[in-house]
Amino acid sequence: AADILVGLLRTSRVELRQRCAKGLAPINDAPKALLRYLARDEISVAQPLLEEGRGFDDSDLIATIRGGVSAHWLAIARRRGLGEAVTDALMQTGEPPVMEAVLRNQYARLSTQGIDLVVSRSRQTATLPGLLVARAELRPTQALVLFWWSPFQARLQILRRFAVDR
Repeated sequence: AADILVGLLRTSRVELRQRCAKGLAPINDAPKALLRYLARDEISVAQPLLEEGRGFDDSDLIATIRGGVSAHWLAIARRRGLGEAVTDALMQTGEPPVMEAVLRNQYARLSTQGIDLVVSRSRQTATLPGLLVARAELRPTQALVLFWWSPFQARLQILRRFAVDR
């Protein structure tokens, strides 16, 4: 049935695909082929699924990240309960707005590798250090590296949080 529906949706109007995506978002056991097809559609169709779709697992989201574009990445970055594998895939895109969205998402878990990627990218992007310092996953060694090119407020937060000895 999912294959037939995907075939029908390929030739349908955007409004119908949007309604279908909104209807599938709260369903836990929606057909994977249908979810993946709609997740790679234009962002007006894919956004409800990418931000709130319950039928996705980490592998579905990672496949969408690898095959998607920045609008899709941003929608996934705003999703609740992101695991480390998904946040790592988002960080590997190298897009500063996507990294910022992940860092602002308090329900996302970041791995040490993901934090390292953001620390290295923060040298070129002035907004990342302030967001990164607020994350609980930041380790003292990473904070020390981040300290050298952070703006004043982020430096103060690093010093206060990690209680650097004289």
